[in-house]
Amino acid sequence: MVIDQGIDGARAIAPNDPWRSIIFLRVNTLEPIKMPPLAHEVKDEGAVALLRQWIHSLPGTSVLEPAGDFTQRRRVRQNGQSGDPAQRSKAEVRYTIDGSAPGKSAMLYTGPLELTGPATVRARAYRAGFTRSITVQETFIVAE
Repeated sequence: MVIDQGIDGARAIAPNDPWRSIIFLRVNTLEPIKMPPLAHEVKDEGAVALLRQWIHSLPGTSVLEPAGDFTQRRRVRQNGQSGDPAQRSKAEVRYTIDGSAPGKSAMLYTGPLELTGPATVRARAYRAGFTRSITVQETFIVAE
């Protein structure tokens, strides 16, 4: 049984998708879910890189990387993503501010959001021909 860690579409190994690959997540962390359950204070960066490379080499649909993270202020901006800039520039980032999952019909991110009160911003990247990204989220406590 795979413990999905709250990731949509999680699998033990998701071809071409390290963000949904729970084994990769467990190797690439120092949290209690770390695998193997040895040396919790150290990450084997070589093993992480090798596993990431292998997952990306598996056949399957290209997968968008997560939509980034957000800066915590009254104006919410999407921070930069790593990876292929061409992939990011052609992707649409859809978001919600009520904590619900962002679908293809959710609001399109075009620039900083002005928050007037507390909100949970969730975002996901979409692009034709690619598997959508996982959802990223941040909760903002903004005094009204």
